[in-house]
Amino acid sequence: MDIRSKLEGFKGSIEDDSNREYRQIEQDVENEINSGIAREVSEYENKKKLIYDKNVQKIEKEFNKKVFNYEIECKKHIIDEEKRLKKAIKDEAIEILKDYTENDNYFAFLNKCINERNVTD
Repeated sequence: MDIRSKLEGFKGSIEDDSNREYRQIEQDVENEINSGIAREVSEYENKKKLIYDKNVQKIEKEFNKKVFNYEIECKKHIIDEEKRLKKAIKDEAIEILKDYTENDNYFAFLNKCINERNVTD
């Protein structure tokens, strides 16, 4: 082998080594970029999940507050309606009793009861 062929072989060997090293560096850079992107995406997703969870909790709290207020309002209406119905029943009973006591049949019944009581005493 002459020097020229040795130099050509050496040159080819250096080019092969440098190409291998270049491909390895290129692969390492691509891996680093991909891992950096994956980290940033993961951090972004975690931040968005935290914001989402916080918003869900806020919405749930507002919803529960509205449901509680609605339940209280409904109970208040039920109590008011119960009071109104009791008063209406009482007023109607008083009116019926008043109408009955002002009736001639009531006076006859009352006189009869008094007379029967006097007779037995």
